[in-house]
Amino acid sequence: MSTNEPDRMIQLAINAMDAATFSSERRHVTRLYRSPQCEVMVVGWEKGQASSAHRHVGSVSTVVVLAGAISVRNGSGAPRLFGIGGLCVTPDSMEHQIENRSDARAVTLHIYCPPLKDDMPQPFLDASI
Repeated sequence: MSTNEPDRMIQLAINAMDAATFSSERRHVTRLYRSPQCEVMVVGWEKGQASSAHRHVGSVSTVVVLAGAISVRNGSGAPRLFGIGGLCVTPDSMEHQIENRSDARAVTLHIYCPPLKDDMPQPFLDASI
């Protein structure tokens, strides 16, 4: 990591809310940053929008809720609700699903370490986005 990289990551998190966009058709993913170490995306979720169950093979994912609330199901476990500031880590290759079950928009910051593989469909590996 270069000397300026931590400062850049902090600035990305601060600006993530401004970068979030929304679509009535599907969740909207915006890549904010990519390096050999990690990839950062912001996702805008309208109420009721969800990902399909999917995996990020080769990457650990960390999701931070910046606005609203999301439900996350990791593996075969029961869904858990995360509000603003909530943090969910999904281990490499674990199946998971995210859904905005609230009555308002949600914004999440996604960090993948290492970055998602280039041969995976973007964004987020599934066709339901």
